[in-house]
Amino acid sequence: MTQSNPVIGADKSGLQYRNEDNEGKRALLTHHKGVTPPSYAEAGTLWLDDSAAPWLLKWYDGTGWIVQGSLNAATEEFTPFIGGAALGDASESVRGLVRRASDAEAEAGENTEKFVTPAQLAAYGGGGDFLENVSQGDLNTATGDISGAVSTTGSLIGTLPGGEYGFSYNLIGAGGIEFRSQIATNIASQTAMVFALKTSGTGGTTVTARQRYVTASPPFDMGDGPVRGFLFLKLDAAGNILGHYLADVPPWGYNGPTSIRADKIDRKSGKKYRKILKPRTMKEYMDGATPEYIHEEITQEIKNADMSLIPHPFVLQDGETAVLADPMDGRIEKLLQLQNAGENLTEALQGGYFRPDNEALARKGPPGVMQVALKTS
Repeated sequence: MTQSNPVIGADKSGLQYRNEDNEGKRALLTHHKGVTPPSYAEAGTLWLDDSAAPWLLKWYDGTGWIVQGSLNAATEEFTPFIGGAALGDASESVRGLVRRASDAEAEAGENTEKFVTPAQLAAYGGGGDFLENVSQGDLNTATGDISGAVSTTGSLIGTLPGGEYGFSYNLIGAGGIEFRSQIATNIASQTAMVFALKTSGTGGTTVTARQRYVTASPPFDMGDGPVRGFLFLKLDAAGNILGHYLADVPPWGYNGPTSIRADKIDRKSGKKYRKILKPRTMKEYMDGATPEYIHEEITQEIKNADMSLIPHPFVLQDGETAVLADPMDGRIEKLLQLQNAGENLTEALQGGYFRPDNEALARKGPPGVMQVALKTS
C-alpha cells in the first residue's frame, strides 16, 4: 500500500517532515495504490485499486469513484472503460462504434450499418478497388452516328447505338435541308431506330443521327480479339455506300433484351458484374421465397448475346446489303476519335473517299454480315 496524505501538518521535526514528504510523493507516483480508497481523496484524485486482479484505475468526482480502466499486471495490458464497462463489453451505442460486416454481408453490399475493411472492399465491393453502384463519375460517354438517305415520305435510317444507355440525338444534314425525325421501336428485338423525313429544301437527302451515350461495356470481342470500333456500311447493288454506322459499341450491345449494364467494377482486374435475380420459380415465390440477387461477371458471351438478333443496324431494301469494315483496323479507332471530337464523317464515308473491299475477311462476327477491308482513294 502506498497511500499517504500529501498534506503535511505544522510543527514537524526535520526527519519526520522529510519522511512524510517522501511518503506523499510516493503516493502520488503510484496513484495512491491500495485495497481501499485513500481517506484523504479530493475531487480529481486518482486511485489504483489493487484489491483484485486486474487492478482498477479510478477517478474521484467528489462523491464517488469512476472506473477509468483496468490494468493487468500479469499481461501488462490496460483496458479503458466507457459507460461503466470495459470497452469490449460496452454496448455499441455507448462505444459509438459499429460492427464489422461479415464476408457474406460485404459481398451482398446491402448493409448500411456495418463497416467493411479494405480487404473486403477489394474482394466484394462497396468502394475502394471494387465499385458498387457504378456512378456517372466512373463512366465515360461517346458519340455514335447512323446515316442514310431519306425522302419526303420518310424512311427508317437505322439503329441508334446507345439503346438504354443513350441520351437524346440530333440530326446532321446538308445546309438548307430540313428534316424531322422520331423514334421507332422494333418490339421483337427491343431496338430503338430513327425514322426521318425530309420536310423542305433541295439537294442532298442524306441525314445523320448522332447520339451521345454512356459507354460502360467496351471492349468488345467477337472472337478475334478486342475490336477497335464498329463501322457498318449500307451498300446498294453496285457497291455504293448509302449509309453508315460508326460507334465503339455494336448495334446489339445496348439494344436487345440482354442487359450488359455494369453494377460492379473491379478496379484491379477491370472485370464488370451485373446484378441479376437468383433463378426461382413462381411457385417458390408464392411459397414464401424472397427475391435474392447474385452478381454475374459480364463476359464477352453475354455482351454478344443479341448479335444474331441485331446483326447490323440498317433496314435493308431489295438489292441492298450491310457489311462490317474490319473491326481490327486501327483506322476505325481514329475515326471514332474524330467523331467524338465533333467531326461529321458522313461526307468522307459516303463521298467516295472510303470504299469497301470485295473480298470477305476470315473474321468472327454477326451472322450474314460480311466483314471487309476498308480502302481509301
